[in-house]
Amino acid sequence: GRKSPRGEARARIAGDFGCTLYFGDDPAVHEHIGRCERVMRDLASALRPGTTSAELHRQAARRFEAENLVNHPSRSIHDPAGGNLGHSIPNAFPSGTESRADIDDDRDAIARGRRFLSPRGELEIPSVGCFTLEGQLADRARSALPIVLVHLLVRMDDGAPVL
Repeated sequence: GRKSPRGEARARIAGDFGCTLYFGDDPAVHEHIGRCERVMRDLASALRPGTTSAELHRQAARRFEAENLVNHPSRSIHDPAGGNLGHSIPNAFPSGTESRADIDDDRDAIARGRRFLSPRGELEIPSVGCFTLEGQLADRARSALPIVLVHLLVRMDDGAPVL
């Protein structure tokens, strides 16, 4: 069946989700996954209202370089330019009174309404709102380590990021 980008209707959770799962015991892989997650959380925690998507990309590039990481951003049919680090979540706080049909009808409008955190864009981080911060990080020197998808939902609450 079709799924809403606003998530499961009763639970009122966002449907945009991704992660990396590793069930092995290699300490190097565990360290790498932890490092990737830490870098993305640090970037999210440092965000302030008014930071542009272009500045976020510059900050991320400096941090990735310092950690010997490279990002492999995904592409979206709604962002043909690609290279983004995430996107806004339109209508992130629905009223709770929508019917299932309303949510399904909104799906495409919500997907098209996302604004991407593009390296070329000037989208500004709001003081209140939600967006994703997404990295697909690989180690520059150790190609045997996996690409790690870190997908964070960030809520700006009166100018402060909440993860």
